Amino acid sequence: MQKALILEDNPEALAWIERRFKNVFPDASIVPAITIQQAQNSLSQHTFNMALIDLQLPDGSGLDVIKQINQTDPTLTCIVITIYDDDAHLLPALQAGAHGYLLKDMPSEQFESRLKLTASGEPALSPTIARKIIKHFERSHLSQPTHNLTNREQEVLIFIAKGLTSKEVASLLEISNYTVKEYIKRDLCTRTI
Repeated sequence: MQKALILEDNPEALAWIERRFKNVFPDASIVPAITIQQAQNSLSQHTFNMALIDLQLPDGSGLDVIKQINQTDPTLTCIVITIYDDDAHLLPALQAGAHGYLLKDMPSEQFESRLKLTASGEPALSPTIARKIIKHFERSHLSQPTHNLTNREQEVLIFIAKGLTSKEVASLLEISNYTVKEYIKRDLCTRTI
């Protein structure tokens, strides 16, 4: 059974996230937290499959919680849920170990569909965020001619940035869905950006 920690200090946003999560995982158990201290207490008392984490909290940054989770339980899926769609927030979140980055202003259906992808091991990324990651790599490529992405990895990332699912990308490129997921996981979640 899915068990999620939701770290969000805004009551309306917390209720919205809980509804979206329950729509995707109806049998899931949710433990809400409004401060980092509450989240840390919950993490020490429960075992979670997923943590949905806001970045700006009354007692600090959600990045600290993501870093802590990655040190103690790297299998726990951490997804940033935020209003910030800029590189100054996105890149540190991915470097801290976030497995996804969703925007609170996404349409509910799109938010739920991205959240659902996590059940099959795909990173939950808003299309806007995926495009920003691609642009970041493009800028890096222009300033540094050498990079670690293969041509195939670049193709996969471009299609993901355009909003295609991993199954659609696999079909288009005639590779396995597993291969696409591995590229996404390796390129977006484990590389230092």
